[in-house]
Amino acid sequence: MANERITDFFIGKLLSDANISYVPNGSKIKEIQDALKTASKKGNNKIGFPEFTAKVNDFIIVIENKADEDKQVDIPGMLTT
Repeated sequence: MANERITDFFIGKLLSDANISYVPNGSKIKEIQDALKTASKKGNNKIGFPEFTAKVNDFIIVIENKADEDKQVDIPGMLTT
């Protein structure tokens, strides 16, 4: 999936289908917002914007899409090509 927007829609649908409420490109949780203030992908200590964040019970989910398939993690049975 070379186009990250396609991946965004795919992940958003998976989260919605699993009834997981998510926030695109940030977080509503103050502690996560604070952590993202220096989480730039470029490593320059600027703000980071992951594609999705969510809270499920005691777990925080942060999803960062990668355009290159070799940088993506495949959970068996989740991704199809």
